[in-house]
Amino acid sequence: MPGASIGGLSGFVPKPLAPTPPFEFPTELRSLLSRSDRARGRLDGPAGTLVARLLEARIIVERTGRRRNRVFAEGAEVAG
Repeated sequence: MPGASIGGLSGFVPKPLAPTPPFEFPTELRSLLSRSDRARGRLDGPAGTLVARLLEARIIVERTGRRRNRVFAEGAEVAG
């Protein structure tokens, strides 16, 4: 297990993550990765607006429910 010591403290130092020799992406793989990134980006936009619209609908439903409760409570006070 490789280790290092600095100022009396020692700890584990892992091997570097980069492969030896350095990995080179083939041109075909590079273009496929680029296409997949663009496709994911196109999906990200509509997903954001969908979430915003669902939150907006939830807020409207909650407000409507509160208004109805208030109206029924006022009606009960008048009738009571």
